[in-house]
Amino acid sequence: MGAAASPQAMLRRDVHFRYLRPYLDNNGEKLKQQYGDNMRRFIGDYQVPAEMIDSLKAFAARNEVTINEEEFQKDLDFTRTRLKAHLARHIWSNDGWYAVMLTVDTQYKKAMELFPEAIRIAGLK
Repeated sequence: MGAAASPQAMLRRDVHFRYLRPYLDNNGEKLKQQYGDNMRRFIGDYQVPAEMIDSLKAFAARNEVTINEEEFQKDLDFTRTRLKAHLARHIWSNDGWYAVMLTVDTQYKKAMELFPEAIRIAGLK
């Protein structure tokens, strides 16, 4: 019996990366050519296709990670972001990874939102 497909179980078993490795072997250069140096365009435009999600689920099942569909759907945005971050890392190394992951990081977003006020309070402007 496989582990439940909670986000933690999938992370512990490195399912996202293990799934993407063969995909990147076959499609990584095409992605690099398509987006070149334009990480912003990748972050704004690239959408993880539904077929990739279905294929990830099949990969997880083949690797004894049992999918709880309700939990999987609840964490679908996280899963899509993590897959996209792995793809970005392939093209732009860790800069790509963090640029994608920060798009869903609520603490980072809040900090960025508060910078203008911090500058005002510090009397820097």
